[in-house]
Amino acid sequence: MAIPDFESIMLPLLKCVQDGKVWSMIDVEKFLISKLGLSKEDATQLKPSSSYETIFSNRTRWARFYMKKAGLLTDPKRGHTEITTKGIDVLQQNPSKIDNNFLKQFPSFVEFYGKKKEEEIQS
Repeated sequence: MAIPDFESIMLPLLKCVQDGKVWSMIDVEKFLISKLGLSKEDATQLKPSSSYETIFSNRTRWARFYMKKAGLLTDPKRGHTEITTKGIDVLQQNPSKIDNNFLKQFPSFVEFYGKKKEEEIQS
């Protein structure tokens, strides 16, 4: 299996933390590697621009970041994440996928995403 893009990681990540516990990102990544059936080679492939960060870790962290902006996750402490009430509500809707288009239903994400696009235009 190829390394999934960050949007493809969003729903499995949210399901991973649905128990309401505080999860370390290391444990989240281990869970997702197993759940997604990534090979050891894919799971350990480094980003071309890094000597320590894997592509999968980077994409997992982007998925978490975007879902935090939508209010589905929170970081109670550095390197850890936890589902919010809003995240639990989303899982109860049983979505087939979560991606940027899905996250646009949340005003906090729209505000963040709009600023991001505005900055790209100004650059």
